[in-house]
Amino acid sequence: MSESFSEEPPRNKKKKPSMSPSFSLSSLPDEVALSCMALLSRSDHASLSRVSKRYRSLVASPELYKIRSQLGYSCFYVCLSIHGPYSTPRWFIISREKTVNRLMTPIPPCPSSHPLKGFSVVSLDCGIYVIGGSITRKREYFRSSDPPSSSVLLLDCRTHTWRQVPSMKVARCEAAAGVVDGKIYVFGGCGHNETYGEVFDPKTQTWTTLPPVPDSVKEYVPFKKTMVMGEKIYPVPFWNSPNLLYYSPNEGIWGRRMKDVDVSKIGTKSYCFSMAENVLYSCDDYGNMYWSEPEDSDWNKVEGLGALHNHFYKPLASFIWDTSPCDELLRTFGTNILIFWFKYNPKNTKVDIWCAEISFERLHDKGEIIGKIEWLQSVAGVKGHSSSHLEVLHSAYVNV
Repeated sequence: MSESFSEEPPRNKKKKPSMSPSFSLSSLPDEVALSCMALLSRSDHASLSRVSKRYRSLVASPELYKIRSQLGYSCFYVCLSIHGPYSTPRWFIISREKTVNRLMTPIPPCPSSHPLKGFSVVSLDCGIYVIGGSITRKREYFRSSDPPSSSVLLLDCRTHTWRQVPSMKVARCEAAAGVVDGKIYVFGGCGHNETYGEVFDPKTQTWTTLPPVPDSVKEYVPFKKTMVMGEKIYPVPFWNSPNLLYYSPNEGIWGRRMKDVDVSKIGTKSYCFSMAENVLYSCDDYGNMYWSEPEDSDWNKVEGLGALHNHFYKPLASFIWDTSPCDELLRTFGTNILIFWFKYNPKNTKVDIWCAEISFERLHDKGEIIGKIEWLQSVAGVKGHSSSHLEVLHSAYVNV
């Protein structure tokens, strides 16, 4: 008997629905497509951008990175000097995505115009601005008298490509730089030049001179880092200052903070601090963290971080190049803080760079802040170098 087949499918089997061949991401409205693309990895974005002009436009859209930021996607960029102060800096990235290993990954090399020392760094939107500094390569050590630069480089963190943006009106080295309301404010680092401060508007791509600084508050000193507190920009000098200079963009005035941020009270030798959610945090040489209100000079210990103390060895930077030992030890990572430190492994003559991300919970009724280690691991290792040859020059937090 020959076997016969019915043209109709058996009644006890359901036909699988088939998706229309015309359905694709391209059929979705931009708002829906962006929400879908925000869930993809950075490598998927790179692949999509090569498919069509529309995808390329969506991948480059600031709205995509705003959505990713809301979902917790962000990256932390670190600039290292590995072979001494007159070697070309290298930029690395640490991803915050929970699905990847949080190791420092090098991005494409910097252009030859990238400054070596004394440059300032700010992050804005999807980019990192490298401002001023010195590009002298003739000596083995750095001098404050090295000629400064007025150039500004922009690292596009979506594509990891560099480009030049309009230069400042004045050449600067070791200047203060901060972002308020989408504009970049830069001041100092220019000696006795009358143009003490200027502001860059990324939308118009123009620099504008800030109001003159009153002689009573002007400060001709190199700045190590910059903090923004209450929409005021505070430059932090290389040494302890009686009170901090600030500029208020909303008021258009210069002033001085009357209460000093005195971290010497907690045993550190320099300004090793950062700010998260309007609270100042500091760390001593043994991995103990402290917190303070911005307008207060009293420091309190952050509880719950005994494990950090056990892992901690010493600050990441070194005295050998005549810079502070804690320049970039603490950095704000969204609402959290990242801490870097070294561990030297004598067995393989390698220096391991360790990093920990700390989150905080404030107990208002007890007047305490509790810290929690979100993750802690070695993020990179450098063979054949002592910690004295390594220095964290800058770091930046970017939503990408």
